[in-house]
Amino acid sequence: MSRAASSLRFWRRIRRRVVWAAFALAVVACAGAAYAIVLAGRAPTWWADLDPHDPRQALLAEELENAVGTHLHLARETDPALGAGERWRSERWRVAMRSDDANAWLNTRLEAWLESLSHGSASLPDEVRQVRVAFERGRIRVGVLIDDGRTRRVLSATLRPDLREDGSLWVSADAVGVGRLSLPTDWTLGEEGPPDARVVPISVWNKLAARNLIEALRGGRPLMEEPVIELIDGRRVRLLSIAARDGRLEVECRTEGGP
Repeated sequence: MSRAASSLRFWRRIRRRVVWAAFALAVVACAGAAYAIVLAGRAPTWWADLDPHDPRQALLAEELENAVGTHLHLARETDPALGAGERWRSERWRVAMRSDDANAWLNTRLEAWLESLSHGSASLPDEVRQVRVAFERGRIRVGVLIDDGRTRRVLSATLRPDLREDGSLWVSADAVGVGRLSLPTDWTLGEEGPPDARVVPISVWNKLAARNLIEALRGGRPLMEEPVIELIDGRRVRLLSIAARDGRLEVECRTEGGP
């Protein structure tokens, strides 16, 4: 066999291998894309649908609301370390909340609470059907079920709450997911402006509350500059620490005198 014929056969073999390799890569890419679409359409493993019209959910929400109100307004012992001339403050006190109770409240009372807090100017986007949280060891999972009439998907984020020395509460996202598909935070939420509309509908971004939350998840602003609740009697309850455990959110607070 001549050298030219041998060289031609060699390059034909190389070309066939390159073609088959390209074909295999294309098949893998298509399979990966199809698998990603399937994952994006499925709810995360920690997500469980609930019926906001279920009377049991309303009862849990009411019990939680009453319990929180009671804890906030209790008369408490004075902090023994309080110096002369300092404004009154209580000893530190702790309370915990179960994720099941929190979810019942979020899906039966959140909408009305937002409207009353803002005198009707704030509300959940129409596309939001459910809101859920899950308290795990050291992290909080937050998810919303979005249904815009064309697609139905669960958007979620994994948060690690951080109460900083200046008292501000931060909850930047460690990870963001669409269904069971985990995606880079900077791709799903972006660095500024509206996120990808395929992930977060522009109608959701147009809501001020949702926009502020997304900015907080990006790590660009605290969730709360000063995590303090003003009581009607003039006292204030200040958040001192927050920790997620298995199925529970534990917080430590202090009650302070008014201005």
